[in-house]
Order: sequence, then structure tokens, then C-alpha cells
Amino acid sequence: MLRTDSELSYFKCLTSAGLLSTLLVAYFQNLSAYQDKVAAQAKNDIEAATQAFTDTSNALSTALALQQRLTTNF
Repeated sequence: MLRTDSELSYFKCLTSAGLLSTLLVAYFQNLSAYQDKVAAQAKNDIEAATQAFTDTSNALSTALALQQRLTTNF
């Protein structure tokens, strides 16, 4: 009977260690997935900001070029 109790205690420790390691791995996988999601969102935001800057700077550049022509010819 004593041998069975010690074996059962050993398996309880293994089960606890397995559960703890599973939770730890799941946490780090979730953290990694979240970081990947944030990085992808940041990339999309940077691309949108770059496109908005390009559009705005092109429009401003055209207006400034026309103003330069107007003041030079005046």
C-alpha cells in the first residue's frame, strides 16, 4: 500500500508540473501571437500614414510650384 501511495504522489507531481508547463507555454504563445498582431497593425498604420503624407505633400508641392510661378512672373 505504501508503494502505491508514493507512486500516486509521484504522478500527482508530474501532473502538476505538466499542467504548469502547459500553462506557461500557452501564455508565451499567446504573448507571441499578440506581438505579431500588434506588429502587423503597426505596419498597416505606417503604410497608411506614408500614403497620406505622400498625397498631402504632392498636393502642397503643386500649390507651392504654382505660387512660385505666379510670384516670379508678377
